[in-house]
Amino acid sequence: MIAHREKSKRRHHKKTHTKDHKKDHTKDHKKDPKRSDKRKDKRSSRRPSKKDSFDRIPINDVDRINKSRRPYMPEGFNARVINKEPYIVKIKNFLRSEEVDELIEMANKKGFERSNMVIDNELIVSDYRTSQTSYILEDGMPGRYSDNIENLISRVCYLLDCKRSQMEGLMVVKYEEGCYFETHVDFFSTDDSQLLNDGGQRIATFFVYLNTLEKGDGGETEFPDLGVKSRPVKTDSVFWFNEIRGEMKRNTYHRGLPPKNGKFKIGLNVWIRYPGWE
Repeated sequence: MIAHREKSKRRHHKKTHTKDHKKDHTKDHKKDPKRSDKRKDKRSSRRPSKKDSFDRIPINDVDRINKSRRPYMPEGFNARVINKEPYIVKIKNFLRSEEVDELIEMANKKGFERSNMVIDNELIVSDYRTSQTSYILEDGMPGRYSDNIENLISRVCYLLDCKRSQMEGLMVVKYEEGCYFETHVDFFSTDDSQLLNDGGQRIATFFVYLNTLEKGDGGETEFPDLGVKSRPVKTDSVFWFNEIRGEMKRNTYHRGLPPKNGKFKIGLNVWIRYPGWE
């Protein structure tokens, strides 16, 4: 098992990407029928679980979310399903331009370092992944942030019916010309007990594009087994589930293709964990 493990600023948490050579997330919150406590129902509905109705998660109904007029939803937000199994959604205008600008500014202030991986429980840099990473926010989103960042957090929580405490620390990644990330999955192996004990399984992924690469300039997010590619367009995102009702989606193998023609790619990793950090 090969994984890349990111360093966190919060209680020395470690984070990983995973790669399984064979290609190789959730407590059940039961409602008490004797109670009509609305606050209890709200808490339960915001934590996806194996026995909750998966179909009720908003992102599973693109028509519904495209009609949303919630104040944190960007103008022109539009989601469309680009693959049914596994379920992959391309989202236009997932971010506002000012949110992109702030995320890049935060990343530049924090600084970038070589993205790393774990091989045989050792933290290393590897030719398997040659990007750079800036760690901009902490696991569980414990602070109060700017309006732009709070809008992003609210948007993610609405789309996935989750809590902010389930959001893994945000990371901005940069791919210079020729840099890449080979084929991998985002969920953790059962062997990754330290990671699973610290935040739980990584159940969903948004990869958000913070700049645009034109056709022919590379940098796509590719699912090679599915024949699906997502080209980087500033403010857009590609989304998929890594786990559904306890089943790891092994067919979500994907890779970050290298930018070409003197171009670079910059993106944002947004991962949802279960149960997260309380």
